[in-house]
Amino acid sequence: MNEGGPTSSHEQTPRSLRADNSGHKSSAPLLRQALDKKWSGMMIKDESVNRLNRDVQILVANLDGWLRGLAEINGLSFQYRGGAYTVKLDNKYEPEHSFRIYFKETTEYNREHFKEVDWPTYTFENWQEFSPWVGPLEEALKDYLLPNPFNQVDLLDENNLETIKCRVAWHVMELIMLITDSFSNESIYKVNYEREKFSEGIFYVIPIETEFLVLDFGSLLPEVLAEVNS
Repeated sequence: MNEGGPTSSHEQTPRSLRADNSGHKSSAPLLRQALDKKWSGMMIKDESVNRLNRDVQILVANLDGWLRGLAEINGLSFQYRGGAYTVKLDNKYEPEHSFRIYFKETTEYNREHFKEVDWPTYTFENWQEFSPWVGPLEEALKDYLLPNPFNQVDLLDENNLETIKCRVAWHVMELIMLITDSFSNESIYKVNYEREKFSEGIFYVIPIETEFLVLDFGSLLPEVLAEVNS
């Protein structure tokens, strides 16, 4: 399935520009620099707020590591990706509109300032709001976190596998609980996306004060995967 955040959903960590196995250039190395420039003039001056935000970002980074690591464990990290990051929430707009604006403006900014990278266009459809959300999200995570679990391992029977999926989903929800102040928001959002000519997936979008926490579960488009495997 959601490829990645403001860059490939999964490419928030600064890295050197490289071509991946499919021959596509990665936008990861420049994204963090682009976002830092864009938001550098909008830092909150209240030190207590800044300190809180840093604490939240540490938790988000921890969550992102969990989601990425699970894909690696399954040996599916190229085909399937998981990730977590935050994007700015503009309270002047409804959440869906604010979310779309963020991706549109970020893509436009990157194309203007980093012309050497072919920045993809994101398209979104089927925006849904749901509440209550804690139980349904935890249940959905069991499959998103382990999309093809331990495919080549015969030692795990069905009961053991279900236990592992429940435990992993619980740990992820524990981090989300800390990030969202004990699941304080009444509802969250789910939206399907496609990253132009490369991947598709699902975002779970959770408002947290002035930002959205985004859970990103994506996969290569079938034609891209076929080309990679050919």
